Amino acid sequence: MKSIALLSLVLAGCSSTPPEQRQNASAVIACRDFATTISDVSKGLLTELELRQRVQAIYENARLASVDSYSKKPPFGFHQSAETMLRSVTNTPDPEAFGAAAKQFTEACNQPL
Repeated sequence: MKSIALLSLVLAGCSSTPPEQRQNASAVIACRDFATTISDVSKGLLTELELRQRVQAIYENARLASVDSYSKKPPFGFHQSAETMLRSVTNTPDPEAFGAAAKQFTEACNQPL
């Protein structure tokens, strides 16, 4: 009986944290995947198709991060810069747009998520 009461207290504590104080898991995943992708790009390990697939996954997590009502909202420009990166590697590659968006995404990832 004591263990059920203790579990109830723990669960109640988890759910009572205000959304603005909860870490945004989708944003954390997007930033982690972005860092790995940039590292692999700098080492020349990715084909254009692999880069596009990874950026697609980063974009999807950034999009989810911006609509998650149970967690802290990601920094301004988070979703938009991921979208710009995806657009810049789709169809006609645009390295300048990718670089600018990657810089903005890096700055967003360096803020508390």
